[in-house]
Amino acid sequence: ALDAGSIRKARRLTMPAPAAGFMVTSATISSNVPQRTAEFVAEATKRTLEERLAPARAVFGSWPLRELERAADDVAEWRATLPATSRYRLTSAFRQTLAAAVRWGYVTRNAACDAGRNPQPIREEIDVFTDEAEIDRLATELDE
Repeated sequence: ALDAGSIRKARRLTMPAPAAGFMVTSATISSNVPQRTAEFVAEATKRTLEERLAPARAVFGSWPLRELERAADDVAEWRATLPATSRYRLTSAFRQTLAAAVRWGYVTRNAACDAGRNPQPIREEIDVFTDEAEIDRLATELDE
């Protein structure tokens, strides 16, 4: 019996080949793409990108990009496991990296974008004091 992961992998491997002239490569998210991206960014940006790509590389780092481009469902599943507090940032870094891979011809599709929206978290509103009387009431409560 095949599990869901095996079925998804078989589907990715049997999808039609990319258009003629496409550069077929064994590049992975852990090999060519981060190093090539690093050529164009400042050192601090490079460190941030490396940190934010670490969770994606832990799961998808050994996947050939050719296989990863067809793995939107796997990326969506991975994204759902990320902590809500960092999901947007980590997914954004993965999306940006795969977008670079598309621009450079490593892949034809960005699986992280195909996996669905990446909404920014909504920040909680902070109630502010409306007047000095409210601040005085709070100070009185704290003194008690």
